[in-house]
Amino acid sequence: MTNPIIKPTSTADIVGLQAVLDGTELFPSEMLPDMLTPSSAGETEAFWLTCHSKDEAVGFCYTVPEDFADGTWNMLALGVRPDLQGKRLGAARSLPQSGT
Repeated sequence: MTNPIIKPTSTADIVGLQAVLDGTELFPSEMLPDMLTPSSAGETEAFWLTCHSKDEAVGFCYTVPEDFADGTWNMLALGVRPDLQGKRLGAARSLPQSGT
């Protein structure tokens, strides 16, 4: 497996992430575009991250800030394509955020 990369989710990731959802049945994949809208529009502090392997979206994480602890985040959803589970994709490096 090539080195996976974790970066902020974009609309280009939707089809790949829907395949992750269809394989894991975490929630219905048709819900994903609407769920991504507030984050991608900058309307919320919550954010989505996507794991890419071979330039393909193969996993995701959805996280929100903790209301009662500054600088703390809660991971509410995590999914990896079933055929790649257990392959240490979560240990992948993240790309730096823009402006850092």
